[in-house]
Amino acid sequence: GTLEAPVVFQGDRLDAEYRDLPGQWDRIWLMEGRQGFNHEINHAIIRNGFIGIQAESFLRATSNQLNISNTIIENHSGIGILGRLFAIDAANVIVANCGNYAAALTAGGAYRFRHSTLANQWTYGVRNTPALFFNNFLVDSLENPIPVNLYLEFANSIIYGSLEDEIARELVAGADTNYLLDHCLIKLTDSWKSNAVFENCLFNEDPLFRDYENFDYEPDSLSPALGAGKPEIAAELPYDLKGVERVTRPDLGALQFVTRLQEEK
Repeated sequence: GTLEAPVVFQGDRLDAEYRDLPGQWDRIWLMEGRQGFNHEINHAIIRNGFIGIQAESFLRATSNQLNISNTIIENHSGIGILGRLFAIDAANVIVANCGNYAAALTAGGAYRFRHSTLANQWTYGVRNTPALFFNNFLVDSLENPIPVNLYLEFANSIIYGSLEDEIARELVAGADTNYLLDHCLIKLTDSWKSNAVFENCLFNEDPLFRDYENFDYEPDSLSPALGAGKPEIAAELPYDLKGVERVTRPDLGALQFVTRLQEEK
């Protein structure tokens, strides 16, 4: 798609009763492909399904990856992004309002999220799973864990929602496991937040999104996310999901703060 005309995946009932009803269709399901032939999603809106994107290795570990950018994945009754032993590079991505995980990155793999927003204020029922979950193993037929290497990075991003802890992990020994959250705003009270894998992060501060109910995840004028981004990361992605320049004073998340006066111009 393009900024002006994004590709839209949703149900075909567009009347008011169905416009924001989750679970109307199943999922986009991606599997491994040839090395150098990556899956590409750019300027898309994926909403109102069961799982937004499921990307997994089926017969063998993938030798290609999913590159996803400038995309909104929202209002799914299950999971926004489900990765299983895959490689995903996400930039300027919003994953929001899902009945379970916003992102479940499982069975090892390599995952990089830059200037992304995971926001989960699910209101259609009880949600007991965090916005972000990751682990580093598969399970054999006897339910024994098989360690798998994991690399995970979130940078200049927001991971927030209605639970006390919006990140959970399940790790076993025997795998090469590296994860880093760099310049992020995170909802997490668990004691492992003192771990060295968090660099220059803000904890448990409300990002003050403009309007949760209407799926507007731009930070408001008083948001602690304003200007809190790492300039070196912002330089790799000089424009936000809506094409707004962010290099001068990068905000956390997929959207840069814009005054209403700027929008009118």
